[in-house]
Amino acid sequence: MGFLIIAYRDLLDLLLGVTALGMAVIWTFGFLGLAGIPFNQIMISVPPLLLAVGIDFGIHAINRYREDRATGLDIESAMTVATDQLLVAFFIVTGTTVIGFLANLASSLPPIRDFGIVAGVGIVFTFFIFGIFLPAAKVWLDRRRGSWPIPTFSQSPLGKEGSRLGQVLSIGVWFSRKIPALILIFALVFSAGAGAYATGVDTSFSQEDFLPPEEVSPLLKSLPEPFAPSDYGVVGTLNFLEDKFTSTQGGSVTIYVEGRMENDAALEQIYRAGEDPPDAFVDDGDRRAESTSIVTVIQDHAEQDPEFAELVERNDRNDNGVPDDNLPTIYRELEQSSAGGQASEYLSEDHRSARIVYSTTADASNSEATTAAREIASERFRMDATATGNTVVFQQVSDLIFESAITSLAIALGATVIFLIVVYWILEGLPSLGIANLVPIVVAVAAVAGTMRVLGISFNAFTATILSLTIGLGIDYSVHVVHRFIDERRERPLYEALERTVIGTGGALLGSMATTAFGIGVLVLAVLTVLGQFGTLTAISIVYSFLASLLVLPSALVIWDRIINGDPAEPMGHPDR
Repeated sequence: MGFLIIAYRDLLDLLLGVTALGMAVIWTFGFLGLAGIPFNQIMISVPPLLLAVGIDFGIHAINRYREDRATGLDIESAMTVATDQLLVAFFIVTGTTVIGFLANLASSLPPIRDFGIVAGVGIVFTFFIFGIFLPAAKVWLDRRRGSWPIPTFSQSPLGKEGSRLGQVLSIGVWFSRKIPALILIFALVFSAGAGAYATGVDTSFSQEDFLPPEEVSPLLKSLPEPFAPSDYGVVGTLNFLEDKFTSTQGGSVTIYVEGRMENDAALEQIYRAGEDPPDAFVDDGDRRAESTSIVTVIQDHAEQDPEFAELVERNDRNDNGVPDDNLPTIYRELEQSSAGGQASEYLSEDHRSARIVYSTTADASNSEATTAAREIASERFRMDATATGNTVVFQQVSDLIFESAITSLAIALGATVIFLIVVYWILEGLPSLGIANLVPIVVAVAAVAGTMRVLGISFNAFTATILSLTIGLGIDYSVHVVHRFIDERRERPLYEALERTVIGTGGALLGSMATTAFGIGVLVLAVLTVLGQFGTLTAISIVYSFLASLLVLPSALVIWDRIINGDPAEPMGHPDR
């Protein structure tokens, strides 16, 4: 709200902008209810994302209108000029942002797919509200402003030629005059290096990702009721149990076996599968994997019941303590004994399936334990065997999250390139402008990915969406610069057009960046750590996109202009001339 007050500097404009933001959120959650999409933790991030785009649209619309009013145009004419230019930019931003969100449909995780749908629809609603409702309401308000006893504070645009803010915003233009090629090469080398460094970003999935922290921040505890969070003991209990009972050993993996367990060789298969275990499995000292199964239940009960031990011995052909004959009788006697309850945990009632639980070493990662379990399941059983258990499932989810992040990024990047090329081809007759538009986005995405590794933030159910979101949100800044530049370039020499573009749009971009970065960054105060990480990364991606659009994009546009136009001293002219 503080940055919005600075950006608008007028009570009526502020109320109008906030009203439009509220409408966008209400429409989106109305769609959520009508579509029957369940609310989940990831949906918490939808309102801040809508605010990010809505704030940008609102500030740009008001700022451009004020620019045109400052030239002497009346209310209707100024808004007509503003919307003629901005609606095209809004459309391009909406298209690319929706592509970024809908790229999450490639995810194998339903919550991420639902998030992509809801966020994409919400951005479309935002486009209609800020592209149609807000300009109409602004004209209606300004026609009546004089008859209301409400003071008008400032109607001047953010950033103008000759102002200190304008000088700061045009630093990138200065670079583009002096060393555009060097700036572009540096940006591309930086992106390649950051991307390579980001390959070391960890992937993880844990139930604790969606649980509150063991200790709540004192800052949050100091909030008044009902905003202060409660004391949460579940994570502390989990950590206590892990420290006390798993400090000397790791976790476990489960092999689920399907087949006729009454077959004479069934128990021998289970027994022999534990021989010469992989390094990730605990060795019991006899070169056998430490495990629990129907075999160990039979052996344990035989040590306690002499009569049952005799039955096992009579049906053990190779004297290894594992029965090979008359298994139906052995199962029946076991199930009727005091060990029947334990046996039912490892052998199904119809004797058609069984499970074996192997202990894993304390230093084995989820990936190593999962690989070892899959190796055992595929190579040491003639029956159908499947590796499963929490370790395997969490590793599988982690793999899906990472694959989703990479797939969504590739789809978002590819679809955005195609969309921008087609749009600029149709609107301006300059398809190559779409490539120049993409340069700051590549820089921002690479920088965000590298920052994840620097901050030690892994890909999880929330952060897996961040790279495609960076494209969706970051394209907002570069589109406004590019679209304004091509309008100015039609009438003016290269550097004059570029300076007017950066100063004219830079103020609105700065206001948008500040409000959205802090508006989304406030998620860092969320009780859930993953929400805080998501808010931090989204805010960082917005800041990176803003900086890349003002520092890198001008140089990219200069290089593009030299290739396409050839004469920077002359206006480009219109494609139909």
